[in-house]
Amino acid sequence: MPAERNSDRSACHELVEYTVVTLKDGKLRFLDLTGRAINRSKTGLCFITRYPLKSGYVLEFRGKVLQRSQGIVMWIRNIGGIYMAGTRLIEKSPQTIP
Repeated sequence: MPAERNSDRSACHELVEYTVVTLKDGKLRFLDLTGRAINRSKTGLCFITRYPLKSGYVLEFRGKVLQRSQGIVMWIRNIGGIYMAGTRLIEKSPQTIP
């Protein structure tokens, strides 16, 4: 985990619902998963999950827990059969139509 933070974190304990896309045997799989938030900030979220995410996975969050709906897994730790994940939230850029 990085020692420096760009924004202050606050504790939270909400349910986090998210989708992760994985590639297995040459096929894309969309997994709908849940976790429990530990803390969050304007730019990140730390949560506990049962699924072994990997650094670099892009997550699509559902619900109204977060102001942003996507995040990138920056780090993951196995803590005895469950996992703690640190994600950086992605700012949505406005789409333009040519």
